[in-house]
Amino acid sequence: MASHRINLLAGALPDTSGNVFWKPSSVDDVNDRFPHLILAFKDSGTKISASGQVTVPKNYVGTATVVGRWKTILTTGAVVFDLEYKAVAVAESLDPSTDDEALTVTDTAAGTARLAKDVTFTLTSANLASDDTLLYKISRDGVEAADTLAGEAHLEELWLQYADA
Repeated sequence: MASHRINLLAGALPDTSGNVFWKPSSVDDVNDRFPHLILAFKDSGTKISASGQVTVPKNYVGTATVVGRWKTILTTGAVVFDLEYKAVAVAESLDPSTDDEALTVTDTAAGTARLAKDVTFTLTSANLASDDTLLYKISRDGVEAADTLAGEAHLEELWLQYADA
């Protein structure tokens, strides 16, 4: 059995608050050697999100997680990330009114600016099946008292990680 990762950020759509947006990494990076787009989540004191979708691969058998790699230019504080998702099979609504699951992870700044940090959401693997459309929303939950990061959290990558047969 092998583990696989699928990019979830490609095509992710920020909410309409203006507090989540795509920006060049070179805006905050010092060395500017490998500029690329990052998804910035401001410190808004509200729940702000980006959402997207991906097809669950044909070789999916379980152990589903969503892994986010993030950074900040700050050295202290914590960020609260929420993940809500719905796996939609053929003959089910692609405009769902409920989630399969809503998960929360709190992580602290690395202590040194711009260091990569990973957060992992463990999904209920039975909620997903091969060829489902996985709808998701990744959020920074600034309403939570535990979110003390006084600035932007930058989401560099977001993956669906799973095992095959």
